[in-house]
Amino acid sequence: MDPEISVNADGTISVRMSGTFTADDVRRAIEQLCQARAQVAQDPTSPEGQRVLLAEDAPWFSAPHGDRSNFLLRVPGLGWVGTLLSRSDGLRLAHYLVGHQVNVVAAATASPAGDTQPQLAPTGGGGHLH
Repeated sequence: MDPEISVNADGTISVRMSGTFTADDVRRAIEQLCQARAQVAQDPTSPEGQRVLLAEDAPWFSAPHGDRSNFLLRVPGLGWVGTLLSRSDGLRLAHYLVGHQVNVVAAATASPAGDTQPQLAPTGGGGHLH
C-alpha cells in the first residue's frame, strides 16, 4: 500500500500508511515525505546548528550531466542522494577536497623540523568518477 501523504493548508503534513513494507516501499515513502517537506520547509542556507545525517566514508559517484556534474552519496537508510553541481561549484568542491586532504596529511607527517611530505590520503568510502 502506498502511503497517503498530503500537505495541509496550515503547513503541516498528514501521513497515513499501514501494513508491511519492503525496503523499496520505505524508500518511496521517504521520497514522498521529502517532496512534501520541501513544500513547507524553509531550510537554512547553512547546515550549522542543524541536525545532519552523516554517513562515514560514504560511497560516492559523480558523472557529467550536460554542462553540469551530478554528485551522489549513498547514505545508510536513505540510499543514494545527490545534487547537480555547476562547473564552477564542482571545481570549487574539488579544490577544497584536495587542499583539505593535503593539509591533513601534511599535519600528520610533519617532522619536528617542519618539513612535510604531503600525499593524498586514501578514503574508506571510495567513489567513482565517470
